[in-house]
Amino acid sequence: MRAILFPCLLVAAVAAAQIPDPLGDAYKGGIRYRQNVGQKMATDGHAAVDVAYYSEGGAYDIYARSQSSIRFAWGHKDTSAATADTLFAVEMRVSGEAGNPVAPQHASAVPGIANYYVGSDAFTAVPAFHEVYWKDVNPNTDMHLYHGQTGPKLAFAFKPGSDPTDLLLEFEGQDSINVDYLGMLRLYIRGRWLALNEAIAYQVDANMQILPVSWVPAYVNNNGQDVVHFTFGTYDPALALYVLISSPPAPPTPPTPDPRNLGWSTYAGGNQGDEFMAVDTDADGDAYACGYTNDNNFPVGTGA
Repeated sequence: MRAILFPCLLVAAVAAAQIPDPLGDAYKGGIRYRQNVGQKMATDGHAAVDVAYYSEGGAYDIYARSQSSIRFAWGHKDTSAATADTLFAVEMRVSGEAGNPVAPQHASAVPGIANYYVGSDAFTAVPAFHEVYWKDVNPNTDMHLYHGQTGPKLAFAFKPGSDPTDLLLEFEGQDSINVDYLGMLRLYIRGRWLALNEAIAYQVDANMQILPVSWVPAYVNNNGQDVVHFTFGTYDPALALYVLISSPPAPPTPPTPDPRNLGWSTYAGGNQGDEFMAVDTDADGDAYACGYTNDNNFPVGTGA
């Protein structure tokens, strides 16, 4: 069984712009979301008209679709030409008592454009973005899709006055679904699985300072059913609520010492053969090199 981890971010935000991220890695990494203006084809060879944006640069494909839904897809390429490749896909749709299927919009353009040529059709100057979002998928609730260092992030924006308990997530395409002992939501499909990490929660004050809360919004999937909701604790209803489901940012890589960064250096040797036999330092940190030379011009002055 191969595990495919989906490190996503589920957040409640106030505006359609970049949401405050306590991990500090929003928009980092190589993922972007390309706008579909007709260049994206479905598996049947026709234009994927229900796909508004799609991911580029990730380990698997994410399709931001109309009707407040997102499709996660990944393929398995068989090494035998006689065996067809396999495409795995799971779709997540936002629903609730007052659900409002909407189409996504974009925010924060990525520099550069792309051109696509599909048959005789040309799609030129196609932009890409760091973030796409669905506004008011539930009353006073927005859904955001962006990315960080370790992968894509999914966000729900619970504005002041909203009811987060009304949010329901419907999943389609998996064989089974459950919550594991780590609190992760796992969706199994033909021997593989997609995982959404356990959530944490926080709020943001008027100065955009992040305020932690004391509870974890755990997944509840009603005994393996396809509909998932979250548990919530107490919070300030006058402030935006943020619920984070994300792998932490990658640990910083320690800098590699520059071999040229020497406090001092000198050449040793002359016009004949030389060899160092031992190098050591004394208690003061002074370096000593011992060996032999056949030179008649070996440097013996200060610093040699």
